[in-house]
Amino acid sequence: MTQSGFSGKAFRDWSWPRYDRAGVAELCLQLQDRHGFNVNLLLLAAWLELEHGLALSAKDCDWLQAALSDETALVEAQRRLRRQFRKLEAADAPYRVLLDAELALEGWWQGRAVDKLTSRALARLPESAPAGHNLACYREARGEAGDGEVAERIRRLWALLKAPQV
Repeated sequence: MTQSGFSGKAFRDWSWPRYDRAGVAELCLQLQDRHGFNVNLLLLAAWLELEHGLALSAKDCDWLQAALSDETALVEAQRRLRRQFRKLEAADAPYRVLLDAELALEGWWQGRAVDKLTSRALARLPESAPAGHNLACYREARGEAGDGEVAERIRRLWALLKAPQV
C-alpha cells in the first residue's frame, strides 16, 4: 500500500497536534494506563480512517501489535524509566531529557507502524461502516465490550479526533 501522504511523517504531523487537543491526551492516557491500550495504535486507527478511508479489522490490530512488539517494548521501557525518575523528584533537566527520548521513540514507533502497514493490504472503509470503525475494532481486539467505560471513552476520543482543527 503506497499512497500520497501515507508515511510515518504524515502520521506524526497528523497525530501530534490532535494529541495536544483538549481532552485527547487525558482519554488516551486513561485508555493506556487503566485498560492497556496503545496510544499510538489508537491514533493510527483514527488516522487510517479519517485521512485515508482505510479499515482496520480486529485481526489487523492483533497483527500490528505482534509486528510492533519489540518497538512497543522499547517505548514502554523508556516510559517506565521516565516515570520512575519523576518519583524521585529530581532535577527537571534530566527528566526533560528522558521525556524527549520517550517522544523520539514514540515518533519512531509511528514511522515503523506505517512502514509495516505498507506491506499489508488494508480494505477501503465501506460506506456503511459506522464512524469510529477502526477504534471499535481495536477495542474488540483488546476484548472490550461495546458498552461500558472503555467504549464510552473511545466514543469520546473519536469525537475529539474527528473534529476539524481550530
